[in-house]
Amino acid sequence: MSTDEEARVAELRTGTLGVYEAIGRFVFAFSMFEFWMRQWMKMRFVEPQRWNEIGLLIAETNGYQLVNPYFALCREVADLTDDEKRVGGKLREATIKEIIEKRNNLMHGLWMPAALDDGNFAQLMRTKPARAEPSTTDAYNAKEIDALTETLTTIGNHVIEFGEICLTDHHGSARVSDFFTVSRGGAIERNGPKAAQRWQSFLKPYLVY
Repeated sequence: MSTDEEARVAELRTGTLGVYEAIGRFVFAFSMFEFWMRQWMKMRFVEPQRWNEIGLLIAETNGYQLVNPYFALCREVADLTDDEKRVGGKLREATIKEIIEKRNNLMHGLWMPAALDDGNFAQLMRTKPARAEPSTTDAYNAKEIDALTETLTTIGNHVIEFGEICLTDHHGSARVSDFFTVSRGGAIERNGPKAAQRWQSFLKPYLVY
């Protein structure tokens, strides 16, 4: 094997391992995201010694089956204003589009090695027979997957904090509007009057870059 070939093999090995690690970071962050949603739902209904009982009921719910009841429960039990309900609606939309759908693609697609000369190290093939164009193929490198993880952690932290305010009494009189607003463009912003007083990242501490 020539020096150039050895260098190329080393590049491919490093790049491929980077993709594997990036996929692992995404999976880990998503798992923590689901953990906290389940945790607030358990805490809403029963004392700690009975959390496992509720856990059994929702153990096999994931994705849409978990997200939709989570936001419905927040809306049902919390005394939300119209603006706060809008925050919840926007967070739910972002969760479905930017987290659940991306997660489904990454976890249910078929990962294969990418072409050796395209600058990426993996390609994701997904087939959805009900669509007009059922088969898609997308190339990924580690940086692109980590960007998806960053989006997951940003939206995910907002979703978990929203649920904590709605479903637990940890903050007493705290309201969603104390921390979150919806911009004129429809984006969720954490710039409410009490936003600077506290910050707890539910997902980021568990990620190692």
